Amino acid sequence: LAMFEGEAAIPDWIVDFTDTSNGVATPGEDVPFESGPPYVYATVCKPHDCGDNMLHVLFSPAGSQAWALLEADPNNPAAGPRWFGNPDQAVKDVLEAKMRAGAG
Repeated sequence: LAMFEGEAAIPDWIVDFTDTSNGVATPGEDVPFESGPPYVYATVCKPHDCGDNMLHVLFSPAGSQAWALLEADPNNPAAGPRWFGNPDQAVKDVLEAKMRAGAG
């Protein structure tokens, strides 16, 4: 996926998911975004370890662009949170709000 291009040290479970879809994913959910059509929000987590490894993803309306926020082990600050896809502040705000709401 384009949002991971040029990124170093992507967790193995995310790489595996992009290749095999082996993971726990939620269905897409429409999210109002600014004044245009809704974006789509979904999550995917590491099999058998969702509590410490959750990827929050936001897709543009046509799916042509995606951004993600990795919520990792809360006991290891070096593990996250981490941004992918170079999101602007508006996208960050949506993903952070969804993460805080425990959506997914």
